[in-house]
Amino acid sequence: MKNFVIIFICMLLLISCSTFKKVEDMQFPEKGGVLISNFTENSVLEAAGARKNDVILKYDGVMVESVEQLGTLKSEVKSEMVEVEIYRQGELLVIQIPAGQIGVYLMPIPRKDKINKDAVMIEGIGKLDWSMGMDNSFLGSLMRIEEQKGQGLGYEDMMVLSGYGFRTSFFDGWCPSSPDATCGFNAGAEILTGLGYDFEFIHLDADDNCEKDSLAKYMNKAEMINEIKASIDEGWPLIAIDLIKVPEWGVITGYQKGGKELLCRTYYDQTEGYEIAWKMPFAIVRIYNKEEVEIAPLYPASLKLAKTLYETERYDQYTNGIFAIDTWLEHLKKTETLKTATAEKFAEMSFANTWIHYCLVGSRAITASYLESNKAKFQTDGEILGELIGIYQKEADILKKGLEYLAPLEGSATPETWTAEMRAKEILTLEEFRNLELRAQQILIALN
Repeated sequence: MKNFVIIFICMLLLISCSTFKKVEDMQFPEKGGVLISNFTENSVLEAAGARKNDVILKYDGVMVESVEQLGTLKSEVKSEMVEVEIYRQGELLVIQIPAGQIGVYLMPIPRKDKINKDAVMIEGIGKLDWSMGMDNSFLGSLMRIEEQKGQGLGYEDMMVLSGYGFRTSFFDGWCPSSPDATCGFNAGAEILTGLGYDFEFIHLDADDNCEKDSLAKYMNKAEMINEIKASIDEGWPLIAIDLIKVPEWGVITGYQKGGKELLCRTYYDQTEGYEIAWKMPFAIVRIYNKEEVEIAPLYPASLKLAKTLYETERYDQYTNGIFAIDTWLEHLKKTETLKTATAEKFAEMSFANTWIHYCLVGSRAITASYLESNKAKFQTDGEILGELIGIYQKEADILKKGLEYLAPLEGSATPETWTAEMRAKEILTLEEFRNLELRAQQILIALN
């Protein structure tokens, strides 16, 4: 993902009208918005009344979360005129402008620390950020806990020793959860167990129509809050999903106001310090204890696990291994389904497709590099292992080149941004990937 940086967006703006309405009096809005740090020369927006340190809060009725997202919103506008809401010290300036770019310099809002004196928190949990090369949010979150409570294993160690680096997973029906470490084959539980953690997955009570996770305990909201507080009181941070913005994993680092507010680290933080969670997570991983374990056996065991992953057709609702690639290709070839999908469904399918592909690039590249750097630890035939390394590097290279045939992660794809021609080229990429995976499976059989 991209770092938040000050970027320049410029063009003339024609202002037709503006009105004011009163909102809660605060320096910056509670959520969302990007800060105007300066204007272009002869800025019409400035002439209309906007000032430095104003906040662009909404564009075309949509809350602005980042500079990048604002650029996407502008590109998706269908109407000629757009309503922009600018926040200023507790007031909203509502402006009608022509669709297009904005003649200002923008930057993320410098959010203030809102940690109360009564806060109970665990200090020293490091930041999470997409720019750190940790695209799997569960493993990234666990790494932060491992740094403080464990034996010092890094993100790359966890990716390979958990089996995740060998895994290919696809939900039969397009879902961006397919690369999640805990969906399908639960690589998260695998590495927690391997590293000697005593843990439990806890979910909020599921709807009666939802399929329950057999590995999880279910609780109501009050019960889950009590579990979170007890864990923090005992000095154990928790891994949790859907704390800020979207359902990605992060770390609960504390609580305040008796548990009404949770402190956390996530991939969407807007401050240097701990954030206050926007939402109650729908699942947590409660860790009770950690035993020091011998790491050496995890290396050869991961290759045996990889063989099992290649041979297993399905984990829960997710197809796996070669079968996952076949299901993926089958969905890409359903031209009529894609052609007749609603705009919303089409965008969902496109996002899932891009995210699954993107995550595979990273996991295979890390696996190839990790196997090369730790050859001796896997206690197996070096020549055969070397061939496996070469295959995974080829896969990473092929998949990386294939990114040009995908719709971008930012914004909602349309038939014009994810075309039939692009999908045809992606199919060829995945067929090449599949052939390499078949050879990788043969090698793993030979190693074991």
